[in-house]
Amino acid sequence: MRIRVGVIAACCGMLFALPSLVSAQVPGGVRCVAEPTDQFVTFGDLIECDITPQGDVDLFRLRATGGERVLIQLTGPPTGFIACMELDTPDGGPVSNNACAGGTGRSVAFDVLLSPGIWTIKVSAENNTGTLPYSLQIECLSSALCGGPSDVVCDVQLNQMTYVNGDTVIATALRFANHRSRPVAMEIKLSLEVPGLAPMSLVNAGSNGTVMLPASFDKDFCPAPGCALFQVTPSFPRGSYDLSCRILEPTTGRLLSEDLNPFVIQ
Repeated sequence: MRIRVGVIAACCGMLFALPSLVSAQVPGGVRCVAEPTDQFVTFGDLIECDITPQGDVDLFRLRATGGERVLIQLTGPPTGFIACMELDTPDGGPVSNNACAGGTGRSVAFDVLLSPGIWTIKVSAENNTGTLPYSLQIECLSSALCGGPSDVVCDVQLNQMTYVNGDTVIATALRFANHRSRPVAMEIKLSLEVPGLAPMSLVNAGSNGTVMLPASFDKDFCPAPGCALFQVTPSFPRGSYDLSCRILEPTTGRLLSEDLNPFVIQ
């Protein structure tokens, strides 16, 4: 137990490399265009908007080349009026009647395989009564067709691959990047695997979808004082370790980026 607590305490130095990333994150998504809202969206977008005035219907257009599988999720306010959406095919026919976000979490989603053309998402209040805020998230579930993992990057590098007593394990790079032209909702995980122990979570943030990696963001937070993770002492288990970084899409859990860094303590 003392070894486990010691390793966790030592590795928490990684947290000190992240403050400027946290300050750069933008809660929520990007605002929709002004009323009357009728705009094009694309895969990975998280849109924040409002149904106002009463009777308002917001339109969002999604262009597909065909074969993409998309998850479109509408989330309304936790109380008050309920948000609804309709998804229309390129030929104008609805995929279904209005689906309303009145269930658990006040959200509803369409999981659809797209045909070529321009799809239309219509958002309104239930029965066209009342006004309300809502968010609309469009995520591609077939990354080979509409967004690859290389668009979003987490990169961790260590100063060496083998350590002995007295060596310091140092992260020479801790880099996060978003090469897309729009913010990306992300769940970030940094973890350490230690021989004979369960994996240790160093950072676990963004599972609720409120953490965003800004558009065109690219920053390396190391070297810095907090990038010296820990010094190897005789109490550390000998064997294979791994420091890993993962970025996930919060709604689907889809892997956006992964970097594994195995190393050995002899």
